[in-house]
Amino acid sequence: MKIIPTACCVGLLLLLNSTSNLLAQGTAFVYQGELSQHGRPARGDHDLRFVLWSAPTNGNQIASLDKSDVAVQGGEFTVTLDFGPGIFDGTDRWLEISVKQRRGDSFIPLSPRQQIMPVPYAITANSASNLLGPLPASQIIGQIPATQLSGSLPPTALIGDYSAPINLHNSSNQFAGDGGQLVNVNAATLNGLTASNFWRLDGNTGTTPGLNFLGTTDERALELKVNNLRALRIEPGSNGAPNVIGGYAGNVVGTLRISDNNNGNYTSTFYPTGVYGAVIGGGGLLNQSNIIASHFGTISGGAANVIERSQSFGFIGGGLSNRLVQADINQYSAIGGGVSNQVCSPGGVISGGMQNRIGNRSSWKTDIGHTIAGGVRNVIGYEHAYSTIGGGSENIADKNHSTIAGGHANSIVWFGNGPANSIGGGSRNYIQAMYPGFDSIVGYGTISGGRSNRVTGAYSSIPGGYRNSAERSFTLAAGHRAKAVHNGAFVWADSSNADFSSTTTNSFSVRAIGGVRFVSAIETSTNGTPTAGVELPAGGGAWATLSDRDSKENFAPVDTREILAQVNQMPILNWNYKSQDQAVRHIGPTAQDFAAAFQVGESAQRITTVDADGVALAAIQGLSQVVAEKDAHIRKLEERLERLEQLLNNLDGERK
Repeated sequence: MKIIPTACCVGLLLLLNSTSNLLAQGTAFVYQGELSQHGRPARGDHDLRFVLWSAPTNGNQIASLDKSDVAVQGGEFTVTLDFGPGIFDGTDRWLEISVKQRRGDSFIPLSPRQQIMPVPYAITANSASNLLGPLPASQIIGQIPATQLSGSLPPTALIGDYSAPINLHNSSNQFAGDGGQLVNVNAATLNGLTASNFWRLDGNTGTTPGLNFLGTTDERALELKVNNLRALRIEPGSNGAPNVIGGYAGNVVGTLRISDNNNGNYTSTFYPTGVYGAVIGGGGLLNQSNIIASHFGTISGGAANVIERSQSFGFIGGGLSNRLVQADINQYSAIGGGVSNQVCSPGGVISGGMQNRIGNRSSWKTDIGHTIAGGVRNVIGYEHAYSTIGGGSENIADKNHSTIAGGHANSIVWFGNGPANSIGGGSRNYIQAMYPGFDSIVGYGTISGGRSNRVTGAYSSIPGGYRNSAERSFTLAAGHRAKAVHNGAFVWADSSNADFSSTTTNSFSVRAIGGVRFVSAIETSTNGTPTAGVELPAGGGAWATLSDRDSKENFAPVDTREILAQVNQMPILNWNYKSQDQAVRHIGPTAQDFAAAFQVGESAQRITTVDADGVALAAIQGLSQVVAEKDAHIRKLEERLERLEQLLNNLDGERK
């Protein structure tokens, strides 16, 4: 503990009697001081012991006085001391103060002893006899007629009214002391001062900035009080940058050292020195002081907000229990407001919300440029840079350049090295590094929303849905329980409550038990009625082509016999695609031969199924006509043969 005296003053009243003796009214005086404990202002009731000594060390004890239950508020206390008559006889005196807070404790002497300055010796006025001539007691209070004064004091030195006895024993024929007992006194009579040397309650004129000022000329703090409580404190700081502390008297600027006792349990020690350029605008409450322990820190208001060491140029706008946390390299961080937000990162910003955190004290790493706009219990981890959480609750972003726009319990975790991942919202979606044997870097992944979706592959995406996973690189999974487990796989699954997984690399897989449609043209005049496309019906195994008569025009007859002839002439080969293994064989014409034979379709490099089917049907019709003609000819031949056989049978009968 330490006590710093703020004022020592004595209330003195002198009595003038008819025998020309000046008598002191009493021996009591007021002592004010500041009591600090562990570098911070003390609070509560304390017992104080005041002992007068004849020397600053050792010496003789002159008198002792105990004061119980002295109220200490914001570190400040005031007591009235009365050691009795005869103590202040003109000899130097030193005051030793001891303190204790709880009953049963021993008094703790504080050092050094405080020298009692000349003001208390005013009580020796009882020996200042015969300075003035006889003065009736009735003249002590009120205006003193100059005719009642005798001695060497000129009557012209007394101007004004006096509400209490004064000490006139002054060899220079001028008033001494601070004039505390004088009223209505002309300033020109006080030690040569004039009215222009005082700051007036109704304002001053003719002042010169820099020359005229309110303040101190030594390295002492300046305080302004309201209702006898400190409201503003200006402390000297190095480099010409003072500290300005407003609001609650317990708000402080100094050095706050954080130490790890064991297993992540941290304690802090405050030293009220070493910091400069700090500003506390206001706020603060009992046991919830605002504290700055770093150069050029600013706390605008609120309560229990703290800027720790190494957080130079940090800013806390307000709120409650927000903290810029000490780390190896932490500067330029900011918390706009909210409750219990924490930044342990250079350039980190939390705009507001509650219990949001950037960085981790236990890691002491250098996270750079992270931002949390708001929300509740959102976290941006450590050893990464430039990540953002827009809001929501319990979201975690632990990778470089990552973004979580909002939602609940979404995660971009720190395993692996992939940057620039993004989660748009939803709930319990997460992007993380691959498991052993998978891709080692996960970056540029995206989950737009939904719930319980997972991206563990680089450059992969989930647009939404539920329980989808994009587990390898360059994949997309959407719907319900779609699993893209191969590189380059696109998997879409319907609402069926079962997993639907890709089966090979660079594949397109769709589960749609209600059927699939692809529409390639519509009738714009009928609100988009499809006029071209294909469909895979529910439960079906083949594509159905839209072939409605109303969607067709420019009909022309087909020479089916000619089609059949072209089919007969067109090469039909056995072959394989170059993109497939040569063991995978196909049968059919080339598109060029097909186009040369029939002049149909959109391209000479493709054969559409509708054209192939049409040619096959036309050829069948042509073949049917040929067969019908053959059948007719055969019937005629059969009839002729039957007639010939009948004729032969008749001839044989006649011969017999």
